Amino acid sequence: MIGCYDLEDNLITIFDNYKDCAKWFNTTVEVIYSYISKSKKGIVDKIRDSEYGKWYRLFKIKEG
Repeated sequence: MIGCYDLEDNLITIFDNYKDCAKWFNTTVEVIYSYISKSKKGIVDKIRDSEYGKWYRLFKIKEG
């Protein structure tokens, strides 16, 4: 699961998988996977929605 937050740390939505998240951001699964990996390392901290130009943060949520 992937949590999507705005820059004020308000929860926007939760995605069940990378594919759903990529579809919402109008990008590929590889881009989302890369973003999550880089955000864990502190390289990036936000991603831009190409349709509306808003910035978001994504976090992988552990299930169970």
